[in-house]
Amino acid sequence: MVSSINSTGGGEVACLYQSGILEREFEGYAILTAICLIGVLSVIEKRKDAYQCCGGRLKCLIPVNLLDGNRDTLGYAAAFGCTSSTIYLNISTLYSTQTSFWDWSALVVFLFTIPLSVVIGLTFYPLFVCLTPSFRFVHSTIGLGYSTLWLGLTSLRFQIYVICIKQSKWMLTGTLIAMHIPQVVCLLYLALRFLYMLATDIKNTFHAYRNGHTGCMELAVLDKAENDRLANAKQIQHVRMLFLKPDNSTSPGQYINKLLDTIQLSYKKERPFRYSHRVVVTFTVALLCLYQVTVSVFGVGTHLIILLDGFVDDHFKNSSIFLEFKDGVKLFCDVLTVSFYVSLILATLLSGISIFQIMVSYRRNMMALYRGDFSVIPNEAYHQSAITVMTDNLHYPGYQIAYLIWGYQIHIIVFFIACVLIACLVVLPILGKVQLVFLQPFLTLVSTTAIRLLISIVQKFISKRWLLHDHDVLNTETGKTNKVLSLKNRDTYHNMAYFMFFYYILIALIRCLMRIVKAVVLGVILFGRIDRSGLMHGFETWDTGYMAYVSFLQMELVHCHPVLVVFCDQLLQRSSAGTVQVPMHNTNDLPNHIRSRTTSIVIPKYNRRIHNRWLKVYTLLRNPTLVNC
Repeated sequence: MVSSINSTGGGEVACLYQSGILEREFEGYAILTAICLIGVLSVIEKRKDAYQCCGGRLKCLIPVNLLDGNRDTLGYAAAFGCTSSTIYLNISTLYSTQTSFWDWSALVVFLFTIPLSVVIGLTFYPLFVCLTPSFRFVHSTIGLGYSTLWLGLTSLRFQIYVICIKQSKWMLTGTLIAMHIPQVVCLLYLALRFLYMLATDIKNTFHAYRNGHTGCMELAVLDKAENDRLANAKQIQHVRMLFLKPDNSTSPGQYINKLLDTIQLSYKKERPFRYSHRVVVTFTVALLCLYQVTVSVFGVGTHLIILLDGFVDDHFKNSSIFLEFKDGVKLFCDVLTVSFYVSLILATLLSGISIFQIMVSYRRNMMALYRGDFSVIPNEAYHQSAITVMTDNLHYPGYQIAYLIWGYQIHIIVFFIACVLIACLVVLPILGKVQLVFLQPFLTLVSTTAIRLLISIVQKFISKRWLLHDHDVLNTETGKTNKVLSLKNRDTYHNMAYFMFFYYILIALIRCLMRIVKAVVLGVILFGRIDRSGLMHGFETWDTGYMAYVSFLQMELVHCHPVLVVFCDQLLQRSSAGTVQVPMHNTNDLPNHIRSRTTSIVIPKYNRRIHNRWLKVYTLLRNPTLVNC
């Protein structure tokens, strides 16, 4: 079927168009298959509520727990990674059809995003449901078959790209194939994981039959005794660490060590902090989308550079009129080529550093909120209604990915323009490739900057030597000694203030433009970081991306605070066991005088209410401030 595409003729565009129709047809079949699988999985699952409809079946499936889930983070990251190629292709196709912002096409594109997001979600829904199986054999079999189906569809895309595009345009073929490599890797991981689950379930089944366990439901249903606990191991470990003496010894930090420490937080078992599912899958999809944008920009840009070089060679080869401009045009083409690759490398590095900084900032903000430090949340955001917080926190993953993608593209454009200007105004005049008149703006900028720094150094010297008293005070925060802010020579100060009054009126007319330049530079560099507000203090609520991040932090704090979750988990464990037992201490980590204490008191069920009332009265007597709360 694929080989017959190229026989129709019509060139590459017609071939890709026909292959796109065939690909959409296969994707339509995949969506119908996904809907059927969702129905089968819903029938298999049993409802837990009292409303027993359809024999207790047709349960509402949960694809992934993005709020407080802590199991199989890598599997969910791979499942979301499978969606990256589909998301990128649909975005490219959708927004390329928009002809103008001022006509109805913009409205059509905006409205079409709603059903498109539903289609993408339904397409990959079975993969997520099969990662949290109640029946390992059924779920692993369905997951293995569906992931293999998508592997076949991806291989079909590769075959189409090889057939349709000519060998002379190998760069475009390689670009299109490289864009789908992350999806293939994620699908292979999921297929191997489902195969491992299936093999493990068959092995356990044989062992169970050999040991005399013949109940089918006992063999099929996964034991959820560990999963039904409200608190996970990391949250319990965090609370245990609160009872230990903190280790204040710090080693000299290095940037690479911070990077490795941040990466290890996702999987190291001895670490009490772990990134949530939503953070991991958000940055997984962001990295894969940035990879696809990078590959597409690199492939298209390289192809255009090859075409430009060929055009210049062919145009100036037999033309005697433009022969004298050939060297200048070739030089400018070389500048464009080098600027393109340098801007692409710088934008890629900056995006990677931004993602790393966002993860560090998220960890630091969450740890501060756990300690009760709410300074990371603006006052206006902290006093928002619960409805606003609930709505805005759902926007965070999409906003973060979109801001990173847009920021990466803006970085490429800005760095490209900056590299061209630096090459034309600094590098080429110094190398003697162009006239020295192009170096004049750079020399003016350097000279004025040097004069400004010299004046600033002179002012600081005068302030230190003649205006301030010679008394040093120790700054407890930095550990350094500074001059005390006490005026010594008032006559000199009054004269300097008088003359500087007129001087800085003239200078500030130019210096005020630097405020705009600095704001633009910081806005471009930090565009993808929505953990920081791009607006000044007091106007943070106008920044929708930052408010989505702040609402996400509040949602994580309220529902995932380790102390709160562990406390509720212990209450549930005690209520089910009928004893007051809080085994929070790990006896191997505590001193001997604490290890010998017991925290278990057996309470009969009929005395539990009396005991709870006594604990309430005792707590209120020991904490009288709680009475007035």
